[in-house]
Amino acid sequence: MVIIFCIIGLLWIIPFSWADEKEELQWKAKALIAELQLRQAKLEQANQAVIDFIKELDQKGFIYKDGLVIPKPKPEAPKTEKKEK
Repeated sequence: MVIIFCIIGLLWIIPFSWADEKEELQWKAKALIAELQLRQAKLEQANQAVIDFIKELDQKGFIYKDGLVIPKPKPEAPKTEKKEK
């Protein structure tokens, strides 16, 4: 008789433990999605900062190459070849 009550008690507890696990997984999913959205926002801000920096360098006549800020190379004048007759 005691065994029957134990089995019935276990069967009664299983749906509640399943619901707790499901709810926990839902909260974990929400937390992961929120973290992803936060990181995407930070990435967009960092990307915009880089774009603004490149524009600033261009306005001041510099470029960023190999980890260094260097002056822009001067455009070369087109070479004119003289034809010999």
